[in-house]
Order: sequence, then structure tokens, then C-alpha cells
Amino acid sequence: MKKKNGFTLVELLVTIAIMISILTIAIVSITKISEGIKKQSYESVKSQVITAAEEYLSTNSYYIDTINGGSNVQISVGELVSNDYLNPVTNPITGKRINECSYVEIKQDKKKKSGLSYTFSENDGECPANNFVTVKPGIVIGDLEIEPIGTKGNEDWYKRNPEYEESTINESGSENNNSLNITADNVHEYTPGVAVKLTASVDNSNYYIGTITASDVDESTNDWIVYDSLTSTEQANEIIAYDIKSYKNSTTKVGKSVKYTVSYFNNDDPKDIIKISKQINDVKVDVDPPSCSVKVIGGTITNGNNTNYYCYELDWFGWFSVCPSAYISNSEVGSGIDSTKTITNNNGESVSNDLSLYMLAHREDDNTNIERQLFDIAGNKGNCSWSGEILVANLVSDIIDVIKKLIEDNVKYCGNTIGESTTWRKGKVQITQKYVNVNGEDLDEDISKTFSDSTETDRICNGLTTCCTVNVYVDNDPPYFTKDKSHVYLTQWDNNGRLLGKREIKLSGEDGNYSADVCLINISAGRFSITGMNPYARDDHSGINKSTFKAVKSGPGGCLIKPPNTNNPCTYTYTYYANDNVGNRGKIATYTFRVGYIENDQILNRNYDSFCNIHGPINKNNYKKYLNK
Repeated sequence: MKKKNGFTLVELLVTIAIMISILTIAIVSITKISEGIKKQSYESVKSQVITAAEEYLSTNSYYIDTINGGSNVQISVGELVSNDYLNPVTNPITGKRINECSYVEIKQDKKKKSGLSYTFSENDGECPANNFVTVKPGIVIGDLEIEPIGTKGNEDWYKRNPEYEESTINESGSENNNSLNITADNVHEYTPGVAVKLTASVDNSNYYIGTITASDVDESTNDWIVYDSLTSTEQANEIIAYDIKSYKNSTTKVGKSVKYTVSYFNNDDPKDIIKISKQINDVKVDVDPPSCSVKVIGGTITNGNNTNYYCYELDWFGWFSVCPSAYISNSEVGSGIDSTKTITNNNGESVSNDLSLYMLAHREDDNTNIERQLFDIAGNKGNCSWSGEILVANLVSDIIDVIKKLIEDNVKYCGNTIGESTTWRKGKVQITQKYVNVNGEDLDEDISKTFSDSTETDRICNGLTTCCTVNVYVDNDPPYFTKDKSHVYLTQWDNNGRLLGKREIKLSGEDGNYSADVCLINISAGRFSITGMNPYARDDHSGINKSTFKAVKSGPGGCLIKPPNTNNPCTYTYTYYANDNVGNRGKIATYTFRVGYIENDQILNRNYDSFCNIHGPINKNNYKKYLNK
């Protein structure tokens, strides 16, 4: 019998075929497992984007009125990333960063407790990603168009309408102008500033336009009615109304924003009201022309109720005279004095647009006139005039000593000012005030003063005799907290991305410092979010820069972990900051959340989660009962 030394060719081929089959089955199984993990990770990414959209909507709550009006709102990933609601995210299936034009669509869903549904969609197209919030009609009820109507001046300022007269409209009629006969042709007659034309339309026969209201976005004021219907039978498919109240006055330094809301009423169900809101931003209105004041000093003789102005002549020392002087100062509310325009007096001489001094030349039995025109940046023209008779008088010797003393005392008056500003600045500002004598001659006694406290105007005083008002416009005070209208919510998902529930968190504290205790079911791969912080802030000087109003979130991470990693308390802090328009940063409000665990139907015995005992035995099967309260 022969001994075999190895495999035959047939045996070798069979062995190789078996090994290839086993390897193929293994590769297919591993590929399916990997795809499942990627899909699960992708669902987690989608949840992150949706949570960021929820926080965005909580901060920009005026979009809720739009959604309640039947329209769908799409918030792009680019908008969320650029405003620090979301870090750039990657699609784990493709391995590529998610396009900024991908978006979360939010629409009405009355089956949900929040009344809203969120859907994430990827988009590979192009879009204006860094300010991309799109409103798309859902159930079409109607629309609202907004058009400002006014007289345009310079640098985006609206100036005073020349057709307006104070007697056109009384205050009672301006609250609700249904009964006023306002048209596009005569609207300038009803307001000195900007009238906003509001065109509301109805595209659904089941509804009619009930009211159109306006409210200031940056002020805590109630809505006021622009249009108020009577009955549904009197409605047209289109209503045109005019807001003649919101922009009738000058806006100082910054523009003003107003939100308009149309309320549509159901013909058959008076409780069914759908609202659509739109906002007009940063309208700058200046209806007040610049003005000036004239003060005549010196050279007067009072005779009963009459004051006559004289040039006093002294012939004993050769010809010598002391004549009165006119001091002119400007004031302006709104856009500010336009320093680029040439201002002339009645003699055709170019003069400064700052504080000016005129010598009133004496001419016997002749009038002296001051005529002056000046402009603000918006283009409003102001006038300044003075007219008086300047006579010549010879003084007797018994008052020579009085005049000598007046000259010797060198009475000082306010002259030119260097370093003033009409726009807000930050830091220390040095302003120099010059002084003149009674003849309008400069005195070598300039006084410089450094201003560091926040103020619009202040004074520079020369001893106890002369104080001059100067425009400072220094703002070193940061924005500050005013009030809080937050409804804060805890939302938690399990490790499969399924929503466990949502619960409103009751805050404690005041004056911008709030805290709350939060209980979590301890799921290692799950996640949670805390949303809805909404503090209000104010700045008394240069105003708040809205783009800087953001929250900084801090926390240790890893709140959803299992023992034994349970040594330290888990605390999340949201601190809101805002800058004013010159860069002062202020802390507005702080929200601190102490996070505790619930594990295996019992509360872990740790000093920072023992407060969860008040909720009794809770696990992931009945945790929704706790969340959905």
C-alpha cells in the first residue's frame, strides 16, 4: 500500500471553494452591520440638527406666528452653523460634510403637544446659506405685503414729508384709521414721517381679514390696531391699510423695526383664527429739522419794557466802540447735523456749522439781520434768524469806569469746541473748549476735559463764570438684563434616537440668575437637550447689537454615563451675552441646570441627584410619564 504525501488537485480546489464561500458570507455580514451602524449614526446627526432648529425657533419666536398662519418655515444648516446653534456636521453614510443648504422644515401639527413638527432634508444645491430662512405657504389663507412710503433723504434716512400739516389728523383718529380716507395719493398728509402701506389679501373663501395690528419689536408695548373689520360680509379679497403711527417721529441714531400681524377669521367658527406676521426692519426717520438759538450779549439799554441794543462810542481816546455780540448754537434730534454742507449767513459768508459767534456791526438807524440755513443728514432744512436795531450811543464820563472794568474783567463766552461727536464712541474721549471775550476774540485759555462715563452731553466750565455744553456721546456701559419670559423644556431621546418625551422645567431665581434641577434616565448612548431660555436685554445709550446676542453653553459632557463614572456632579450652564453698538459686552442672564440620574428603577445615592427622589421609581419604560407633564 502506497503512502499519500499531500492533497490531490480536486481536494485542494474543494477546500479553496469552501474558504471563499465562508469569506464571502463574512464580508456580507460585516458590510450589513457597518451600514446599520452608519444609518443609526445618521439618525443621531439628524436629531442634532433638529434640536438646533428648535433652539433657533425658541430664540426667533416671531416665526411661530408665521407657522401658525399656515406657512412652513425652512431653516438651513448654514443658518444654524453661522449663528452658533450647530457645529458643522458630517453624514456618516457618505462621509461628506452635510451641505449648508440642507434644512429643517417646521410646520403645524396639531397632533403634537408643541403644535409643530420638524423634518430634516438634505439638499446638495446652492443657496444663500448664511442667512437662509425660507417661508413657504402651507395651507394658503392669504398674504401680507409691506411697503414704506415717505420722502427719502440721504444715507437711507427718511426726512419730513413737505405735504404734512398738523391739523390733518387728530390723535384719536390715529389709533385706528379705518374711517380715515387715506389713499396712496394723500398719505403724505397724514404723517410727518413714514406711512407703511399694508396690503392684506385673502385666498381662502372660508376666511376673512379680521384685524391688522402693529407692534414695536424693540420696545415692550402692546399691539395697536391699524385695521379692524366689522363683519365678515363687509370684507373684500384685498384690504389696504396704512400705519401712520409707528414711524411718525424722529428715530435717534439707529433704525426702528415693527412687526405687523394679519388675523384671519373663519366665517363659520369665530374661534378659528389664523395669524400671519411679517416684519420691517431698521427704518430710519428724521422729521425734526435742525434748529439754532441766538443769544445777544452786551450793549443794551432798557427803557421800560423795551430793550435797545447800542454800540457805545468813546471819543476821548480816539474812536473806540463796544458793540453787542450774537452767539448761535445748533441742536438736532435724529440723523445729526450734516457737516458736509456749506452754511452761509446773510452777507454770503461761509460760517461753521458748530457754535458760532457774530459781531453785530453798528450802523446808526439801520437794522442788523442774521439769516442762517443748516441741514441735517436726512436733508431737513432748518432756519435761524435774528433781527434788531443797533444804535450808537456816546457814554458820559460817569460810566467810563464801568466799561473799563468790563473790559478789564475780560468776560468769557463759549467759542469753538474740538473733539465733539454726534455718534456713540467707546472709551475715554477728550474734548477741548475754546473761549472768546466780549469782542469775539479768542482767549488763550482752552480747557480740555476727558470724559469716560456714559453720557450724550456734558459741560466744560471755566472756573465759576462760564459753562459750555458739549456733545460727548461716550458709551462705556454694557447691555443689561431687563426681564425674562422663558418657557424652558427638557427633551430626551434613548440610545436608538427615539423620543422619550418633553417636560417644562420650572426655574427658580430672579434678576437674570436662574437654576433648576433636571432628572434623566441614565442611557449610555442617548442624548438630551434643554431649550427655551429667552432673556430680554437693554442698553440705554448706543443700543444693543442684535447679532451679538448669543448664549455660551458650558458643561462637563458625559451626563448620560453609567457607574462607576459617577464621582462628580453634572452641571450645565447657559450664559447669555450681548454687545452694544460700540462693543461693550454685558452678561445678560445665566441659567444653571443640575443634572441627576435615574438608574434601574432607583435613585443613585449621590448628593447631586437625590432630588430625583421626589419623582419616585422611574425607569425608561415609564419615564415618559415624568417628561410629558
